[in-house]
Amino acid sequence: MSLTVEESNFLRFYFLNLKIASKAVRAYFDLVHPPAGLANELANSSATLRGLRFISQLQLKILYPSPASNVRSDDFDTTLIVCLLRNMRPRETAPVTGWDNLPIPGDTSTSADIARVKWYRNKLAHTEDGKLSPSDFSQYWGDLEVAIGRLGGPSLLIEAQSVLHFVMDKSLTDILTLVRNCKQDVHDLQITKEEQTNMIKDLITAMENQKNCKALHENKMQKLNDSLKKGETEAQKITAELKEHKGFIDKSIEKVEAFKKEIEKKEDIIKDIQEKAVEKQNQIENHLVSLQCKFDKKFKDIDEQLEKHYGQIAKYGGQLVKNDEQITKQGGQLVKHDEQLATCEKNIVDMKEELHATNFTSDDTKALIENDVREGTFVTTKALTDGLLLLKQNGVLLITGHAGTGKSRMGRQLLHLFCAKNASYKCIKLNALEEWEDMVNLEDKVVVLIDDIFGETNCIYNREKDIPILDKVHAYVSKDNIKVIVTIRVTVKRQCQEVFDNHRLLTFEFIDLSSKKYVLSWEEKHAILKNYMKTVRQSDYVDKIGFVNHNGDTILEEDDILAIQWYSTVRGFPLAVYQFVNNDNYFNLGGNFFDRPTEAILEEINEIRRKGEEHRKFMIQYAVLVFTEINENYIKPDDCSNVAEVEKIIDAIYGETIKLKKCNISDAVRELQGSYLINIPNQKSYRFHHATLQESVILSFAQIDDENINKILPLISWSFLMRMVKPESYIENEGEVVLRIPVNSYQLLADKLIDIYMAETQSHRKGVLRDLSNTEIFKQDFSILLPCLFIALEREDNKDNHTENMIRCGEMERIDYIFVYMNNKEIVLSYLLDIFSKSEKQLDIYCFVLKTFNQLIKTSNDYFTINYMKFSLIKSLYMICSTKDVRNVKATLDIITEHKIPVILDQGVNLTQIKLPEIAFLMADEPTCVFLTVCIWNAYKVFNRPVLEFLLSKYNETPFDVNLYLKMIYRRKWRRPLSSLSYIPLKWIIERYTDQEFIDTEFILRTACYCQLFDTVEYLAIGCKTIDYISCLKTFIDRGHDDWNSSMLFHHNQELFNFLLTQIDTKSNEMIPAIISILQKRHVPNYIVDAFLSVCLNNTEILTSASRNGQFYIVNLIIENSHFQFVELQSALTAACMKSNVGNCFTSELKSEIEVQELKIVAYIVGKFGFKQFDLKAACQVACESRKFHIVEWFVCNIDITLFNVITIINSALVNKKSDVLKCILNKIEIASLDKSEVLKSVAEHYTAKCSTIILEIVRTIWASTDDKKELQMEEIVNTAYEGKCFELLVWVHENCNLQISIDARKLLMLACTACRVDVAKWVLHAFEQTSLDIDDGQLFLLACDKIVDPEYCEHGIGMVKLVCNHFQINLTDLKSGLLKLLSLDGLAIIDIRKEFYNLVVSILEKYLKSLCTKDVEIMINKSLDQKHYYLVNWFLEKKRSCSFDQQNILNKACADAAIETIKLLSKYFYVLDINQAMINTCISVCSELKKELSGFNDDRRVDCLNLLWTEMDHDSINIRTIVETVCEEKKISNNVMTWILLNLPHDRIPINQVLTTCCRQRKINHVKYIIHEVENGQIDIKELFYQACRTPMLSKELKSSKNVMLVDYLFRKLHDKHLNLSLILNGKRHDIILYFLHAGYCRNIDMKNLLKEACRNGHVKLVQWIVENVEHTELDIKYALLEAFSCTKHFGHIELDVEYHEHIFDKPNKEKLKCVVLLWHYIQDKPLFEIPTGLKLMTEEPSDMSFTNSNDNWRTWLLNFKNMNQKMISKFEIEMFNKGENAYRQSQQVYDGQCEKKLLEDSNHNNNSHSRRHCPSPMKT
Repeated sequence: MSLTVEESNFLRFYFLNLKIASKAVRAYFDLVHPPAGLANELANSSATLRGLRFISQLQLKILYPSPASNVRSDDFDTTLIVCLLRNMRPRETAPVTGWDNLPIPGDTSTSADIARVKWYRNKLAHTEDGKLSPSDFSQYWGDLEVAIGRLGGPSLLIEAQSVLHFVMDKSLTDILTLVRNCKQDVHDLQITKEEQTNMIKDLITAMENQKNCKALHENKMQKLNDSLKKGETEAQKITAELKEHKGFIDKSIEKVEAFKKEIEKKEDIIKDIQEKAVEKQNQIENHLVSLQCKFDKKFKDIDEQLEKHYGQIAKYGGQLVKNDEQITKQGGQLVKHDEQLATCEKNIVDMKEELHATNFTSDDTKALIENDVREGTFVTTKALTDGLLLLKQNGVLLITGHAGTGKSRMGRQLLHLFCAKNASYKCIKLNALEEWEDMVNLEDKVVVLIDDIFGETNCIYNREKDIPILDKVHAYVSKDNIKVIVTIRVTVKRQCQEVFDNHRLLTFEFIDLSSKKYVLSWEEKHAILKNYMKTVRQSDYVDKIGFVNHNGDTILEEDDILAIQWYSTVRGFPLAVYQFVNNDNYFNLGGNFFDRPTEAILEEINEIRRKGEEHRKFMIQYAVLVFTEINENYIKPDDCSNVAEVEKIIDAIYGETIKLKKCNISDAVRELQGSYLINIPNQKSYRFHHATLQESVILSFAQIDDENINKILPLISWSFLMRMVKPESYIENEGEVVLRIPVNSYQLLADKLIDIYMAETQSHRKGVLRDLSNTEIFKQDFSILLPCLFIALEREDNKDNHTENMIRCGEMERIDYIFVYMNNKEIVLSYLLDIFSKSEKQLDIYCFVLKTFNQLIKTSNDYFTINYMKFSLIKSLYMICSTKDVRNVKATLDIITEHKIPVILDQGVNLTQIKLPEIAFLMADEPTCVFLTVCIWNAYKVFNRPVLEFLLSKYNETPFDVNLYLKMIYRRKWRRPLSSLSYIPLKWIIERYTDQEFIDTEFILRTACYCQLFDTVEYLAIGCKTIDYISCLKTFIDRGHDDWNSSMLFHHNQELFNFLLTQIDTKSNEMIPAIISILQKRHVPNYIVDAFLSVCLNNTEILTSASRNGQFYIVNLIIENSHFQFVELQSALTAACMKSNVGNCFTSELKSEIEVQELKIVAYIVGKFGFKQFDLKAACQVACESRKFHIVEWFVCNIDITLFNVITIINSALVNKKSDVLKCILNKIEIASLDKSEVLKSVAEHYTAKCSTIILEIVRTIWASTDDKKELQMEEIVNTAYEGKCFELLVWVHENCNLQISIDARKLLMLACTACRVDVAKWVLHAFEQTSLDIDDGQLFLLACDKIVDPEYCEHGIGMVKLVCNHFQINLTDLKSGLLKLLSLDGLAIIDIRKEFYNLVVSILEKYLKSLCTKDVEIMINKSLDQKHYYLVNWFLEKKRSCSFDQQNILNKACADAAIETIKLLSKYFYVLDINQAMINTCISVCSELKKELSGFNDDRRVDCLNLLWTEMDHDSINIRTIVETVCEEKKISNNVMTWILLNLPHDRIPINQVLTTCCRQRKINHVKYIIHEVENGQIDIKELFYQACRTPMLSKELKSSKNVMLVDYLFRKLHDKHLNLSLILNGKRHDIILYFLHAGYCRNIDMKNLLKEACRNGHVKLVQWIVENVEHTELDIKYALLEAFSCTKHFGHIELDVEYHEHIFDKPNKEKLKCVVLLWHYIQDKPLFEIPTGLKLMTEEPSDMSFTNSNDNWRTWLLNFKNMNQKMISKFEIEMFNKGENAYRQSQQVYDGQCEKKLLEDSNHNNNSHSRRHCPSPMKT
């Protein structure tokens, strides 16, 4: 078999380098140093050569043999020859790139050729795979071949050329393999050598440590000897007094002896270590020598084999052609393989980068700053020093300037300097303002650099999105632990000047780097140029000459330097210098470059583009520049996906289709690095060095014609589109660079936009549209672009997405169900309507979208689409009442009316705290109606007067009750929207309704005070005669209870406070409760205290309250201006020691501040009046009880401690673990003066490990100061210590009191095991002989195992079990019992220490496994299975393969728990196992929370298990039908499992109708769609499926209901015969299904009267709405339906519509019923159809369930309001009837009078006429 091309290239080039290139170098060496005089020349250079640090002894032996005349260059290898040429006279001058780098192609000097040979030799030496690609081979060969010709002459050039045409056979693979092995051996040798060297270093370090230890012990011994001598001298003087210390002296002597023995042992150990080290060093040297000989021989053999094969190369020429053909065929396969690998690599890299971007922003900033520091080019300027000062003073620094003036670099330098001086601060650099939300925390101490805050080149400021973030930044900065640096280009700042003028964050002083104050001076420019020339060009400045490189050549003349420094560049000087020194073309221009740097940059980029027409290299470079710009200023050379994108760009620009490789992209990036691109810290990616380079690339690219722009549009990124893409008619602002898109390209642009939109998740798509709506291209050409977007969306909707949707549904968000069912066009329109309804501008766009929206609703026949779009209409109406003019509101309301959405005028329903725009509580699935009061509120709060007039005009028949409305909105629950409410709308609405009496001024006034609405308070105060201003002030103050920062509250409302204060007698005693309320707040401003000072003076109650709440300023002010008795001052002092009344909801910083204030009060009172006047013992006692230990500590440190009860203080400090207080006591008082026994009992009783150090110090002091040890009763102390597990105390007693009392080692060890104190157990085993413990090893082991089972000791218990196993012999019975205890451990308890737990169990099993019988192992593996310890199950399966485990049981359980590793281990036994049952278990296992925690259980793992089982088995042996049938019988099947079944199992082998039925039952609508789409219709009974969907009961709440109706809708559409018997639907009483068919025009013959009653009873609002809207009211019993809704609510108690949707779930049905009543009233409000008293009676009946005894206030309010309106209607009706009756009477009277006159003429008798007249019929009765 022949060699591959790459292997052949490698061997051929290896031969060229090894044989021919080395000959050429040697030939040149012999020419410079002739062989005849070589020995003398070497002798003359001996000192130089021997002084070289890198030359080896072996090389020196070759250079200086004995005799010296034997030296010859043939013995020198290439490395040695190059070394001699560089160091022997005449020395070769290093090439420009140095000896260690590959010279540039144009450098043909001799030194460059020598460096080439050296570089390629090293390149081959470090090649690991023995392959060389054709492109690299061609480049390397050409470069080395001409170098050989120049060094060795024509003969060697011909020889090198001949090697190129020889053919190599596969037999040379052995040589290649041998070369690799040799290299590996050499590498291993180096590693071994390094390891041995490290071992020697470690041994030497150990020796040094032992020496230090020895010296330390000698020092201790010397000190002990000195102490002993001193003790003997003193003993002679006071022998009688020190008799009892004899034992102590003897003990000291014993310790000295023990130290001596220990030192001797250490010396022996050191001696052994030294001997071993010497021996090991000798072994290493011998090994190195043997390895060197071995490899010398191997290399020699390789050379001989190469010589042999050199003659055989020519024989194989004929085979080369065949090999090339085979390689060509394999190329295609390799390309596909490379693409697959590239895809996988990209996915992995993307995941890593995403993780990096999420977690390492602070590290990235640090790396960026470190890179700046390493570069060392920054120059300290006046702007920097001033900026640092402003940052410290204000917390905010604003930097601006023209492009390239160094804003970003200065910002990073400020970060570096500030954090260097303030180590507690971290630094973060943000590239966009919106990153603040994710990257900055309120509690952080951080300096944040927001670079180019509103865009690098073009302004991207968005008021609606950015202002809230700026507000948050300002709030963070105000907290003083966060500093902010903001940079912005001058031209961008001008475009958004409004925000800089108005926002408080951006109103600080600017550092303008382009201003005269901060423009760079001549010296600063010179320093910048000098630094860059030093760093980049490796040159130094010489005065009056210029910059000189290391060869002494002047590379920049003095005249050019002066010109550069005096030029005033268009772009900033720092940027111009950077580009000048990094780009050779710019550098060659000298000072002329600085005249017009921007034009020079653009011209060079254009030159690269033009060169690309002829040269492939420049073509790729230009395409890489364009790709980097349109790819969000980012390119990663290793990303294989870049290749295809760059190829498309080349095709778009040059019209050529070429094939690229990843290396082509990498080469281009490497060549552009420095001049254009820089590396991004911590990443293998690159970006443009500066925005000006991006702008130049865009300007260059924009010169291409429209056709090429169309080709590039599909490649642009979202970020580029947002920043740079503009319409053709757009006029740039100053400094802007844009890419104009012609109108005829809008469809391509729309296609790209929709691709971006669809790539986002559903929750992020609305954000994409919101950003798009703010672009210039959308604002100017929305009427053209939107239709293009709709075309693209329709194309997207027409795609077959059945498979994709089915796969997605496993991970879909809940709300996504409705969106998957709807078309994207309808969703986008709804999103756009919502977006533009919230905008105060863009009226034309809103109208355009609204019209399109209306047309879509009219033409749509989809049930869900219509409902969702109506929902969107209602939302938009609510919003536009505050954002749009009356024309938009009227147009929207007309459309709402057109589509029969009821507009509710009812004011009786309390709509407090509505969450706009969601209106969550107003809907079951979506809103069913419009509450006009909500619309009025939205217009009211912004005082949109025309809209208010229009909305209020709707109240014609039904009068608008202004009092009821104001009572609703001026509630405290509306405080958030009320906080910025003006008084103007209130004034306007009161003046508009002058006919209505304004009855509740006090209510609104109190709310206004609470919400700090100063202008409203002032307005109401003018019109009200009597106001309780003290109550208003209390309300104002009470706001602080709800606000965490009352200092800001008071600060911002001083004006309101002053106004209220002017209306109040501040000296009145009625003010005392208000003042006490103030004292319970933090950070009360001084002006408030000063205002109430007159009331506070001489008031003990206020003084006490202020003291208790830590208000030092107030206490100081009152005491200094009052006269109090000492009893009163004692109360104040005691109050300061009490627990505060303010509460416990404090941050740690606030608590610390309160403690400081309390301590200042105590110190002030005691310091002012003297401690002798007070009962400090009582005050200290109170402080101890209140845990005010900062005060206790002050008392102990500053007051005579004998005045206190020290024992009480000690006990309190011990209980509360306050070691600082104990230290103070120990330092302040002689413990010996106390009751020692009582102190010892206290420390033993209240012992804590946290205070162990100070406790032991106390015990030590007491012990040392007590002569009679018996009086201490140490036995009692020890017993107490046993009970309290005071381990450190017991250890101390053993070490210091063992002569008086002994410690029970066995008891102590058992206690240590019980408490899992491994350190104590180790001490016991070290301090006592193990045989003396007399302990049951098994009992100890079982006790330790029990502690692991205890969650409290689980983690430390592992260490204890390890200790017991290592030091004790455990019998087999106890071992098995302990292991079973461990294996029965609840898996959730060890979730955090799973690895340590399993390692422990495995270590025990490995130690004792041979002692366990097969039955024991089976019991343990079954126990492991039961507790889901699959790691141990796998271990058993691998270690005990001989055991006959129940493999089927293991497989079944592993499948049920998705333990894929266990399944893999069992795969070899699949042929004898029941795989059918295993697959069933995998499909139907229930995913519990415990399983999730224990084994990462999820659907993905379950699918992986199914794939493993499926691929490992013969598919014909699996009973697919049985598996699927069994799975379908389950109540719940995972979406992913069902998806796997449908995608992997053959459809002809599964019961497809049963699967469909199961999917219908479980509402798997996407699976149903997939099956119906994929399976032939003849196999599916759609009709039966439809009935099944209709009959299936609802599983849960609205979500399931919606999904079920979606399924019914889908199946109903698929039915051919839609005239079915729908009685099944009606019998099922599924109101959601009934409503669906009613909308569709079916079921119209149903009994609507009963259906309405049922709908009211069940609170089905939408069904009630449909019935009342579409059925004649004469056919309905609305009165009964209303009473039905009332009667169903009386046991639910208080109905709160102001409770959020998710709270108090028992109220939700009741709310739905109230909505039903409201809807019914809307449709029949002009008809008095039912009796109000009946409803009121229902509301007042006593409920049977007394747990709900609250009154039905909301119901009663609504009913009474309803009654009032009905009475007004009745009165109006009576008036109309009366007027009609009067008219009829007058007409009849006129007729009657005429008749009487006629009769009078006939009859003259007046009395008769009168009698007749009295008896005429009344016209009212006729």
